[in-house]
Order: sequence, then C-alpha cells, then structure tokens
Amino acid sequence: MGWIKGEGEIEDSYKISKIAAHVPDLVVYSTLTNDIPYAENFHGVLLFADVSGFTNLTEKFSLSSKKGYGADELTRTLNSYIGEIVSHILDAGGDILNYAGDAILALWTVERVQLSEVISLVVKCSLNIQDQCGVRETEVGCQLKVKIGISAGKLSKVIVGDEISQYFVVIGRAVDEVRLAEGLAVASTIILSPNAWELCERDNIAIDPIENERAVKVRYIKREPSFSVEKYQDSIGTSVEHDKVTRECVRRASRLMPNAELEKTLRKYIMKTVLQKIDDDQPLEYLSEMRPATIVFVNMQFKGGESDQEQCMTIHQAAIGIGQQIVKHHGRVNKVFMFDKGCTFLCLFGLPGDKREDESAHALQAAYGVHDLCQKEIRSLKTVSVGVTTGPVFCGVLRHPVRHEYTVIGRKVNLAARLMMHYPGVVSCDSETCYYSKLPAFYFNELPKKAMKGVKNPGVLYQFMANKQQITVGKAPMSVEREEGYPLLGREKEIEVYSSMLKGFLEARAAGHKNYNNVLIYEGPIGYGKSRLLAEVVYRTAKEGVRVISFELAKTDIKQSNYALQTLLAIVMSVQNCKSYAERERVLLSKILDPKMRQNLYLNLPGLEPPVIAQLACQILGVVRIPSEVELFLVERSHGVPYYCEELLKSLYLGNLIVIEEVEGEDEAKDVDILFPEPTLGVHCSKPSQVGQEEDARAGALGPPKASMLKSRKITALDHFVDRALACFVGEAAKFHEVPIPLTLKGMALAHLDHLQPADQMVVKCAAIIGQTITTQMLINILPESENPDKLNLSLTSLFKSGTFECGSKPKQFTKQLTKESECWDALNCYCVQDSQEDVREEVSGKASVDGAWRCRVMRFCTALVKETAYELWLKEQKREIHQKCASYLLKQAHRCRDCGIAEFIFGHKAAIGNNLIEIHPSLLNVQES
Repeated sequence: MGWIKGEGEIEDSYKISKIAAHVPDLVVYSTLTNDIPYAENFHGVLLFADVSGFTNLTEKFSLSSKKGYGADELTRTLNSYIGEIVSHILDAGGDILNYAGDAILALWTVERVQLSEVISLVVKCSLNIQDQCGVRETEVGCQLKVKIGISAGKLSKVIVGDEISQYFVVIGRAVDEVRLAEGLAVASTIILSPNAWELCERDNIAIDPIENERAVKVRYIKREPSFSVEKYQDSIGTSVEHDKVTRECVRRASRLMPNAELEKTLRKYIMKTVLQKIDDDQPLEYLSEMRPATIVFVNMQFKGGESDQEQCMTIHQAAIGIGQQIVKHHGRVNKVFMFDKGCTFLCLFGLPGDKREDESAHALQAAYGVHDLCQKEIRSLKTVSVGVTTGPVFCGVLRHPVRHEYTVIGRKVNLAARLMMHYPGVVSCDSETCYYSKLPAFYFNELPKKAMKGVKNPGVLYQFMANKQQITVGKAPMSVEREEGYPLLGREKEIEVYSSMLKGFLEARAAGHKNYNNVLIYEGPIGYGKSRLLAEVVYRTAKEGVRVISFELAKTDIKQSNYALQTLLAIVMSVQNCKSYAERERVLLSKILDPKMRQNLYLNLPGLEPPVIAQLACQILGVVRIPSEVELFLVERSHGVPYYCEELLKSLYLGNLIVIEEVEGEDEAKDVDILFPEPTLGVHCSKPSQVGQEEDARAGALGPPKASMLKSRKITALDHFVDRALACFVGEAAKFHEVPIPLTLKGMALAHLDHLQPADQMVVKCAAIIGQTITTQMLINILPESENPDKLNLSLTSLFKSGTFECGSKPKQFTKQLTKESECWDALNCYCVQDSQEDVREEVSGKASVDGAWRCRVMRFCTALVKETAYELWLKEQKREIHQKCASYLLKQAHRCRDCGIAEFIFGHKAAIGNNLIEIHPSLLNVQES
C-alpha cells in the first residue's frame, strides 16, 4: 500500500485516539451528559460513495487454490483504495460516519445558511475522488470503481443503547435521498439528490438532467468553492482537549488527550473483538482474514408518520432487544444504519473469539428470536425482515490511518442484504445456513425464486420457521440412511461390538427371556461419521426382523431438559399420546418391570486407518480408482476423519486439481478387487444428463451436501456419465502442497482456537510456525519475551488438557485405538526420556508438569488441522520474523553435541559462524541464548 496522508499519526498518540479512530467525530464530540436515548437535530451534507468490484475481488482471493494467498493481498488492495478515497474526504473536512461494507457514508455538519457553499465543496471533493480513484485496476484482474450520491438538509443524530453497548444512527429525509441518488448513479458518476440540487449554487455546478427524475448528474464545477475548510476544522471539538494539533494533522480526534470519561463512552461503540486488540496493543492487521462466518441482516420498516423522537425510542428499544438476542447466541452487532426508509442492523457470527461449530444454528435461533421480539413488543413497526447467510467473507478493518472500522465484505454479505429486502416479513436464509445448522427439515419452507440485483445463482432459499409445535415426539426423521452398495468403511470394531449385543438380544428373545437390555454409545467429534454409523446399525438390525426405534436430536433440543430421554421413553413406553401427567405416570409404571440402572458401554471413534482412506475417497467421488498422490494427500491432511476427506476432495475438485474420467473396462475389475475385496463393489453413476453440464455441476458442488447418504457423499453431480466406470486423475499443474485448508474445516479449527485464552492462543500460533512436532526448548526461544516460565507452564498445561497438544514421545500403541489402559490415560502424561532415565518405551515416564516446572521435552499437535489453521492466522511479515527466530535458534544449536556438549555436531560449523556457543541448562525453562 502506498503512503497515505495521516500515516503514523495514530502510532505516537494516546490510547484514546486509537479508540476514537473507530468512531466518527459526530460521536467523539457528543455531549456526555445526555440521557440515553436521545435525538439531536442539525443540518448537514451527506456523501455516499459506493465501491463496485470489492465483492468480486473478495471472491477471487477466497476461491484461490494457492495456499497462503488471500488475506494479506486483499487487505493491502482494499485499504489502499479505501484509504485514498477517505483521504480526499478528510482533506475536505468530511466526517466518516461509517463504512457500510464496500461503501462509505460521510457528513459535513454545518449551519443552514452554509449548505449551498458546502454542497459545492462536497461536489469538488467528489470530482477529485472520481479523478484519482474512479477506475482502479488490481493485480488479480478485478476493476474497482466508485459511484457517488450527494444529499443535503435537516438531519437528526440518534444515540441508543445501554451501559454495555451503544449505537448511533443518523436519520432524516436527506439519508433516504443520498441512497436514492447513489442508486441512480453508475460507475464513475456523481448524482445530486433533488434537495441538494435545490439548495446548491446552481450557477457554479454544471449538470445533466436525468430522465423522469428530479435528481441530476454532475458534470463539473465552474469555480473553486469559497467555503474555508481550515476554519471549519478549527471549529470542531473545541470543548475537548487535544495535543499538538497542527495543519499537517488530518483529523483532530487523532490528537486527543487522555480523558477517562470520554474513553469509557467511546468504548461502548466498538465491538469487543476490536477492543481486545486495542487493549493488547496488537496491530489491527491481526483481525484481517478470509473467514467462514454467518451474516444476519435485520431490517425494520416503520409504519410512517413517526416523529424523530418516536423513531429514536423505537430504535433504542430494538437495539437493546436485538443486542441481547445476538450476544446470547455468541454473535455481535456490527453496525446500525438507516436504509430504504427503515433501520437496519448488521450482526455477525463466527468472528475471532466467538467461533462455534454450531454458529449457523445459533444465528438462526437469534434471528427468529429477534423477529419474534420486534413483532410482539415494538408496535410502531410495519414489518421486520431478517436475512441469514453462511460462507466465506473478508473480515477485517477497512482503514485509513486515522479513521477505520471493522467490517465484512463478500458475496454472502450481499446475499444476506438482498434476502432481507426481497423477502419481507420473514426470516430467510440460504441453503448453506440451512444445511450447516443441522436443524430438522420441517423448520424450513422453500421460498419462491426472485430476481435479485447483483446476485447470480443464489441456490435454494428457505424461510426459517422454528415452530416447535410441529415436533411430534417419536417422529424425528433420520438425516442419513444406509443404501445398498455403499458399505460402512473402517468401523469394523464398532460394528462388531454392536453385532455381539444384537446377537445376545436375539438369543435371549429366542429363549423367551424378556429382561435382556443393553446400551451402546458411540461418541466422536463432528465429521467422524456418527450419523452413518447409526444408519448402519439401524439397517443391520432391521434385517434381523427387529423393530427399530430411531430418532435424531437437533441443536434447538439442547435447551429442553432431558429431551432425548423423554422422546425415547415416550416411543418405547407408548405414552406419546397421553394427554396428562397422571396418565403418563400410570402407563410408565405398568411398563417398567426392572428400573435398575445399567452400565453404558462407551466407544470413542478413532480416525480411519490409512488403507481405508482410498476406499472412502472412491465412495465419495463415485470412482473405482484414485491416484497415489491424492491418497497420500488425504492421508496426510484428513488424519482419518471422514468429513475432512469429503471437504478436501471437494476443494480439490472445485480447484480443478483432480478430474473424473472414464476408465477402460479391463482395468475396472482389477481396481475394484483391490479397493473392495469382499464383497465386490463397482461404483457407477446412474442418472443421465448432458456432457455440456459439467461446469454447472462444478458450480452446484459449491452448495452443501444433500440429506441422503449417497448424495451427501458425492461432491459433485457427475451425471453426464451413464453406466460407466470412472476414475480420478490428477489435474494439470496440480500442486497439492499449495492447497489451502477448506473454509468449512478452517471454521472447525477456528472454533477450537477461539475457545482458548489469548495467552494460550499465542503459544499455539508460535508452535504452528515450528511444525507438527515441537521441542519445548525451541518454543521458549521464539515466544515473546513477556512469556515467563510460570505463565508458559500454565499455558502448556491448559493446552494439554484441552486436547491441543500432547507429548510427542507418546508410544504408537497409545494413539491407535482406545484400550482399557488408554481410556484412563491422563492428558498430562509425558513419555519423554528424562536425564535420569536410560530408556522408557512402554510406560508413562511421568507428568508433563511437576511442581510448576514443565518437563515434557517434545510435544506435538493433536490435530494437524489446528496447526495449519493457526499457522495461517499469521500475516506474512509476522511469519517471516518468527521464521527468522527459528533459523537463528537452529543455527546456534547445530554445532553442539547434546551427549558430550563439547564436540562439533557439524564439522567446521563453529568456524563458519564464530565462537558463539550457548549454555545448555538442565532446566528447559531456564534455557537462554548467551
């Protein structure tokens, strides 16, 4: 990014100025004594600059198949362009009200008699923006363009919220007009609203009329504006103390003197996500990333005829209610602004520190709660509309050095806004949100398709109902069903345990015993195949002629106490139709003959063994063979997790790194015999289609898997092959080492990282630079100096207990499968050979932490996915610095022999780098470089 005026202005300022950089002058210089809520009238000129091309640019980076290519380059490109536009506005005395995604809303607050002069000033500013930033080429081939709308008139500043969070909104006719003016503009044009055209110096602005519109298009300005920007800037914030304000100062608020009361107030306008970085004195670039998130837009349309004070009270009531609902479900309210004669709230789920694996379900529940609350408790509203989408977006600080905001940009953000406007009065969502919520299908009704500006192929859209009354006890459907020809792979032990239980039940039943019972619980993280395992159990049991009662639980059932037990007992005991408690009690007492508790058998699902990965990949792709490069890639990156395999294969296919082609018939039998020894299984696609639909199939694969097992396992509709054997081949110029983590998997890893404490996160991020296996000695040398031994010991202990790290010397048999001995294995057990031990191979050598000192010498990540995700959280410059620390450490270690401590490990190395030996202390935590 090139130099922008104001660069460095914040760095040497007080903390309050860094906070004020996220808030407009309209708020910074507000009266602190007013009771919330309140409305304040004034006159002003608005400039609305809408940038086109940001969404396409974001998509280019998010869909890149090159590892490590995305957030850094995107941040530089966005901030370079936005920063230049903002510089022109600040130079003209404008106040940046907010960054609305890829748009900027600016304000000049003036007296009524000054409006005409200031409109000329704003027109001149707009012409400068179009001259310098009208069209900008980017390195990825996307063009950035800007269009501008200008309005003027009477406005009102509304301040709402509570003691924790506050929001500001500017309302008035001029707000509606500036958005209408921008809507009439095309790229590289400037439109004056009807009111601005009436108030301006008409003899000074050359315009072109717009057919059937009162707004006009600006051509040029005839003479320089007479309004003095310097005097205007000097009049701002005179009641607040500043430090060294000079003519070179771009914004007075960047020179604020410490003011505890003002700082406390300003913090209420900033999201906790950003405040944490400011409080930790971390660069805001740490927040910039491509991230899977869920977007919620809430729009409230007023009935009309309300006064400013009435609108103020309505927005205040809504802000408090919406904020409580959103925070309750681990989300954040990002912005509040007026839009299309209504008030809009932008809410975000899945931000740094808030990531949850079930964030889509939380977002839908929050959206429905907001919709219900606004309809029932705010009577002055005409309609409440909510749009919810899930997918990859750019999250970060759109910034000028002295005025910036945290925002989100991406195709899914645009889609959520369009859903909100095109489906009024309901909670609407896209298919990704529906799928990843894991909520029952009857919570959703398919919506009719509508043409939406700027949206191509949105996929199937749904209305979220969340009608709990629709749930009938005992009739929860299975989302996955076992299909003939697709056997369950790699779960032989789990099926064997169940089969033995089923055999015992059948024998007991044949012998006339009626009191045989047993319980089997399968446990495993998301993606390990629990649903398919359950489907296999149901399938095998039904084949034996046994009645099967099956049901699944949804996220919303968590809050209903004992819902699973109630549902199961209701079906088994035939009480689902009982209308009263007494009736249910009588039936239950008659059914339960022996109510003694039985011990549950608990099985923890391990990852699939490497030989099974190729078979699973063939099932997912619908092929009989995959290349060895793909098999190796899946084994290394999936770590035996079936869901990881599916997402990785989807990423490879959509990135054209693998292709599916027909194979010769003579090779087919050989391939099938190798992959599926017993019984022989050929994998074919059966639905006819046209060859020309392959590109549509790739586009369709971007959507979520469907409900049935077979369809959910196939990442793309390879329907143009009819009764032919297919094989997978490596695409041209495929580089598997550059394949980034699929965003669906990245979201799961981020959810794990976000549950860690900030100090623990820093340890994980530094360890990720080293690799999958980490030596404690090396980790100590690259951590920030603030990490003292005691603090590090606490962090490593916490990371072992959370399943992030484990001892790197752990014997292989302890990682392959659970046994009776390994079930009671302590998370802090260490298998490293200590100084006093010759060899410890089969038994635990001790604890990783003893008396506050860390003893484990070698650690490793429990999940490589977490390591890779943590590594990608670093920006390039930060990675380079820590890699240099690693290289420096290794350089100084290479010439020391650990056994004797004297002889050179590499001949001549000491002479090459100089006599720079380091002292090795027995205590790893006291290792220091000399």
